[in-house]
This record gives sequence, structure tokens and C-alpha cells, in this order.
Amino acid sequence: MEEKSYSGTGAAGIAQDLTAAGLQDRAGTVGTRNPWVAGAGVVAALVTLAVLIAGPAPVLGTRWYWFWLTTTVPYGLGLVFWLFRDRPWSRTARPARRADGGQRRDRGWLGLLAGILLSLLIGVIVSVLHSLIGDQWVPPAQA
Repeated sequence: MEEKSYSGTGAAGIAQDLTAAGLQDRAGTVGTRNPWVAGAGVVAALVTLAVLIAGPAPVLGTRWYWFWLTTTVPYGLGLVFWLFRDRPWSRTARPARRADGGQRRDRGWLGLLAGILLSLLIGVIVSVLHSLIGDQWVPPAQA
């Protein structure tokens, strides 16, 4: 790891505090993501995609609706919403009927729009929570 030099008004004070706490040599000791966790995320994404494509037809929304929601809403919240709202393992949910007798299902464009808006809203909520309670409980969003 290369040594970096920082300067500025508070840098000397921070360096003294770190030295006093015995933490001056701990830069870069935060471990990287566990490869098993990353692998589990990839497997979960592939299984979700396979169920959306080859599984039973969704009842409350089209396949495109659920594709856009599960892929655009961050932190897996779109997937959780799909699992609780449409329940792909069960066929007990029934869609509302249209006036002409057909079934009313949420369409793909609605899923895309909802996914984009929810992503923005969740980003704002995470930023507000981070500024209110700090990064010990709510890590900052990574760019």
C-alpha cells in the first residue's frame, strides 16, 4: 500500500489523535467484500431472472413490470416487493377485473417508472438518514 500525505487545517490534529489512539498504521485495513456474499448475490439475481422468465405467469403485473422493479429498485427492495405482492410460489392472488371483463395487470412502463422514482426516493432517504444518524448505522452511498 502506498503512503499518502494529507495536509490541511485539521490534518495535523487528526494525525495526532490517530497516533495517540494507536491507529496511525491502520489505513486500508477494512476488508473487501466476501466473495461468498458476492456469489450469493449473483445466484439470487439469476434465480430471480429465471423465475421471472420461465416460472408461472405473474398475476398482478406483467413479466416486464416485475423485471423493471426487481432490477431498478436498490438494496433488493424490488425483489422483496415482488415476493410479497405477487407471491410467485402461490396462485392465490387474483388481479382486479377491467370493465371489459379482462384482467388488469401492471404493465412494464409502470414498473420502469416506479423503479426509477423509488430509486431516487430511496437514495434521498438514505442520504437523510446518513446525515441524521451518521455512518455507523447508515453507510454513505457509494458513487
